[in-house]
Amino acid sequence: MNLIHVTASEAAEVACGVPLPEGGVIGVRPDELALAGPDVRPAAGLALDFAVTAVERIGPECLVYGTPEIGRGDIVVRVLGASAPTPGKTVRAVAAADRLHLFAASGMRLHSTP
Repeated sequence: MNLIHVTASEAAEVACGVPLPEGGVIGVRPDELALAGPDVRPAAGLALDFAVTAVERIGPECLVYGTPEIGRGDIVVRVLGASAPTPGKTVRAVAAADRLHLFAASGMRLHSTP
């Protein structure tokens, strides 16, 4: 599970339509994320740009590791196939709001959708 720690303003910037008014933690599984173009942003959900730090090719899929530009934590995206971005490249990961797991800064689970 990816756990990205964000302030309220960071949450508003990367997670459209996601209720996290006091900041906290956005959780999302690697297989619930998809790589997308820099202009793609779900109507409700996560759009997180990150710098690729490593790519692990495992059979018919790749795990893409990186560091988010906004928020704190590491990110892993599962990509099907052998094609993956190269380390050093900045890419965007997106996920629908119903795929996100939200937590208050205290660690208490919050409802993911309004």
